[in-house]
Amino acid sequence: MKNFFQLFRFFILALFLAVMNPSIFLPSRRGRALNKIFSHLGPAFIKFGQLMSTRPDIIGEKMTRDLRDLQDNLPPFSQSEINKIFMRNYKKLPNEVFDEFYTENIGAASIAQVHKAKKNNIFYAVKILRPNIEKKIHKNIKLLKVVTNFFHNNFQGKYKRFRLPDVINFLERNLMHEIDLTFEGASATQLRINLIHDSEVYIPEIYWDLSRSDVLVMEWVDAIPINQIAQTSLNKKTILTNLINTFCNQAYRDGIFHADMHPGNIFVDKNCRIILIDFGIIGRMDKETKFYITEILRGFLRHDYKLIAQIHFDAGYVSSKYNIDEFENACRAIGEQIVGKDLENLSIGNLFTSLLKLTNDFNMETRIELLLIQKATILIEGVAKMIDPTMNIWKLSDHWLRTHYMTKSKIAQRMVKKYFERFCDKLIDGLNYFESRRKKNFRS
Repeated sequence: MKNFFQLFRFFILALFLAVMNPSIFLPSRRGRALNKIFSHLGPAFIKFGQLMSTRPDIIGEKMTRDLRDLQDNLPPFSQSEINKIFMRNYKKLPNEVFDEFYTENIGAASIAQVHKAKKNNIFYAVKILRPNIEKKIHKNIKLLKVVTNFFHNNFQGKYKRFRLPDVINFLERNLMHEIDLTFEGASATQLRINLIHDSEVYIPEIYWDLSRSDVLVMEWVDAIPINQIAQTSLNKKTILTNLINTFCNQAYRDGIFHADMHPGNIFVDKNCRIILIDFGIIGRMDKETKFYITEILRGFLRHDYKLIAQIHFDAGYVSSKYNIDEFENACRAIGEQIVGKDLENLSIGNLFTSLLKLTNDFNMETRIELLLIQKATILIEGVAKMIDPTMNIWKLSDHWLRTHYMTKSKIAQRMVKKYFERFCDKLIDGLNYFESRRKKNFRS
């Protein structure tokens, strides 16, 4: 009965929006309608909508574009609420913890908001969790589970393949980490350690002695938002190169990457270094996944569609019951249209759309661990287009593969070993076959 009322609440909100503006449920406006519904329902629905925006094969390209506009912005909570949070965590008011605490926030989202503070002539960025956010997210997740289970149990085909219950469980785990700011601090520290020797990026330091589960205190870095660099004399090519390099280093070298790299979370300093903030959503890929995904990228850049197909079959992304030559040709049909074009004529989102269409043609299940890399790549594409739409992102990616992946990475050595082992296996199979034929002929 409780689940019924939660589902009823979801449909009542949809009905209310339809009554207020009937045209929003026309086919061309369904994405906008979902955008409004998710925004009203709360943070978990916003995050779910952002994940869904990576799957045009499930919800359609128009709805995908509409959901990408989902904004995670809310009005700030009051200074009195901030005082309560500080008293609960420090037994002190903000101006007693810091020499100076700036009451005007510099960013307010659905889970937390950020303020500037000063102590011993050092400036800090102070991230504060929203009051009662944990309770709200638990309610959101319960409602999401009811709605998605309804779709999963009553609709077959692509909805089944999307594994909605698994997606919600994945989302729940990530949100539980987001509402404990010590997890975010740990992620930021891990990225800082991984990237400390990379000259193109800087991760602010976390001050653990000042941080709590509801309050994260980090280094203040003087930089400008990446969407404002057009107003400066900074070198856009250098900035874009640094952005692509740090993303590739995080995702394909280290397997731990910032998965929410929208313009609000990317800053640039006077040396064109990329400054990242907000580490609530972190993607991870194990060694196997990292190897397979990087090899697929390398295959497209080299027009090596046999490699791409073989990787998909080796990784288990495509069932062995399908013909590998047909899959190779399907990959060729995608790659020849896309690879080598500049950003003006290329959409990585379209590449994903085409690749995801293959998941339907070859009945491939959603890989939950790849949802965040899909989302992060689409975000990076959007930022890159904003900086310089004439820049060839494929050349930058290819340069990274040549200079970092193939020459420095142990993965490349592993790749050679893997294909040598496969060659040996095929050779042994061939020898065994000829030996069996020789024995059979000898008997006859």
